[in-house]
Amino acid sequence: MRFILIITMIALVSIVIGTVGFEYYNQYTQERELESLIVSCMERFGHYSDKLVSCLNDNSPYDP
Repeated sequence: MRFILIITMIALVSIVIGTVGFEYYNQYTQERELESLIVSCMERFGHYSDKLVSCLNDNSPYDP
């Protein structure tokens, strides 16, 4: 009986760790994509311009 309880607890802890890790990875990936977009737009249009704002609002670092 203890063996089953231990295995169940290990499985539940593993599921929690996997879920938290997956959420962290997704958040990290989104932040990296946003950072890449900002850097790309700033390289193209400079730090202060209306085109920079338009580029960031369009979410497209490339010319249409």
